[in-house]
Amino acid sequence: TLSIAIARGRPISQIVHQTKKIAVSIVAENDFALMKKYARGIGPDEDPFAGVQTLVSPGGIAVLKSSLGWLELKIIGQCDFGADHELVIGEVVAGDLLSSAEPMVHTRNSGFHY
Repeated sequence: TLSIAIARGRPISQIVHQTKKIAVSIVAENDFALMKKYARGIGPDEDPFAGVQTLVSPGGIAVLKSSLGWLELKIIGQCDFGADHELVIGEVVAGDLLSSAEPMVHTRNSGFHY
């Protein structure tokens, strides 16, 4: 089981609600190009996969080919706290390890500011 916080108004939110599935690509610790591309979000009219190579998960979801690996999730719960993010809870139904490098980890000192 994995939980993911999705900012309100992000295009992915509507897709997750409709399909009840999502995939997560795991980015390498030194892959700043991918981090920069996705860290601030993708606009509603932008192709989130423009300029990057993808693979397709068994459930038909695009995942990043240059990632360390990926997980495909079936959504089993959603929590709306009335805040700026919604919490989505998913059961891992598929995945693959594509590289053995170290993953990027981002830790905040506080969840109250970015």
